[in-house]
Amino acid sequence: EIIELVLSENNVISPLYTHYLNSLLALEQYTSLQNHLDKIPENEWNFEIFIIQSSCFALNNDYLNAKKNIDKALEIHNLSAYVWLNKLSIELKISTLPELKNIIHEIPFDVFTENSNYVFSLLKLISNNIDYVFSQKIIAKLFISDPTNIANEVCKLHFNAITSNIDITQEPIVYPEIRYGVEYELQSKTYFKLLINSSSKNSHFIESSSVLGKILSNLKIGE
Repeated sequence: EIIELVLSENNVISPLYTHYLNSLLALEQYTSLQNHLDKIPENEWNFEIFIIQSSCFALNNDYLNAKKNIDKALEIHNLSAYVWLNKLSIELKISTLPELKNIIHEIPFDVFTENSNYVFSLLKLISNNIDYVFSQKIIAKLFISDPTNIANEVCKLHFNAITSNIDITQEPIVYPEIRYGVEYELQSKTYFKLLINSSSKNSHFIESSSVLGKILSNLKIGE
């Protein structure tokens, strides 16, 4: 009600107006929401408006029109984890598993580097409903880039899969960036680190191209 008092009569799309429309959606005031959407010329819609319209169609089980609108949102902003999260939520209703696996491989990797909690919601949705291995490989890349901040998300994704009864032993996962974990002694001190194929200045990793990395790479397990 407070927002309605300050909204302009011409329904100019603004962050405030978009927030108002999302509030109507959350409050399940669908008739009022659709009336507002109908007043906005479609050539003025941004990706957020297309997402809201897509949600309206989905709530009415009209997934084909929901898909059309979320695809329009994606055309405007295909590097948003929020858009892809909504896209997959719709596709889960109408697409086969092979189709869904093709779709997730269309997601640009930059989407997963976005500083947003939607990234981890997207990975969780993919892990639980489409491809656990795909999500694990993506979060492994993120972990190498930022182990301190991503470690907790790695654990959450793994344990969420277990509680969701995902078969996490379905196949060995090969991580292109990670060779293996190593335990070694240097000057009477024991170290536990990851040997990686990419470059990193983080102390938790050893680059396979470094002097120590080359030595460890040539050792067999147990040596």
